[in-house]
Amino acid sequence: LADYQALGFAVYYGGKHTHKATHNGLISLADGSYLELLAPVDPDEIDGTIALLAAGEGFAGYALLSQDLAADGARLQAAGIPFVGPSDGHRDRYDGARVVWQAINLEGTRSPFLIADVTDHLLRVPADGDKINHANGAVGVSGVTVAVHDLAAAATRYTKILGVAPAQRSQSPEEESVTFTLDSQTITLAQPLVHGTALAAHLATFGEVPYLLQLQTDREDGMGMLDLKMAHGARLALMGSESHG
Repeated sequence: LADYQALGFAVYYGGKHTHKATHNGLISLADGSYLELLAPVDPDEIDGTIALLAAGEGFAGYALLSQDLAADGARLQAAGIPFVGPSDGHRDRYDGARVVWQAINLEGTRSPFLIADVTDHLLRVPADGDKINHANGAVGVSGVTVAVHDLAAAATRYTKILGVAPAQRSQSPEEESVTFTLDSQTITLAQPLVHGTALAAHLATFGEVPYLLQLQTDREDGMGMLDLKMAHGARLALMGSESHG
């Protein structure tokens, strides 16, 4: 948590998860989104419940907030997307309050999974001033880039998951990508075309998980890329307000 505080985030302890093997720290953002910092409760007892740490520190996946998990599950089933759930989850906060949610996990991946609040959203993601006011100016999520092996297949799958088609396609000598627009946020799928790039190395090491998270700030000029080591392997970019949209 101290490293993320040094990067300018207001970080607070979230609590222990249901299975008691992991606990988290949270970074709440003014747009209602959040970053979860996940770690084993006992680093000497890492087992299959947190096998996601096997490849090293970095992004493990990301969540999409659902307003109607049953309807989203029915839509995914109709689209032929295999999933598990809805399943129940909870954690006990630092103040003793129990946070409860339900989740749908897509088969074979954590990118993305769907989550819906059972208890109040603000209980899980507080919006108190001391928790959403960040020294680095971060106010929300602008976009996420996910590394993929097969762009065409991934784009087809995401179109079914999100219910919208890609709004933009681009290609460079090193990679090709498609971008989906969801309200004010974007999801970009990027496939490396050559070996030896950071994107290719990330995909080879971690698989199809987020490669880059762009955070919007309330400043005209963003801070750009944050220190990768301080961010424990998570590529984070702080975007200035002039770059929004």
